[in-house]
Amino acid sequence: MQQVLTQKLEGFEDLSDNDRRALDGLAPRIRQVGARVDLVREGDEPENVHLILDGIACRYKV
Repeated sequence: MQQVLTQKLEGFEDLSDNDRRALDGLAPRIRQVGARVDLVREGDEPENVHLILDGIACRYKV
């Protein structure tokens, strides 16, 4: 799954071996998230950056 990001980026720019290794090390925890699941809630202090490899995400205000 981590290679998806590398493949997408290589569609725009040639990547060196160092670039590929660095990108492969970025996402140690990959998880699938279903529809209508909050990744971050109001008041949360996120410790991670979420990288969406497939699908869409949106933000909303209630």
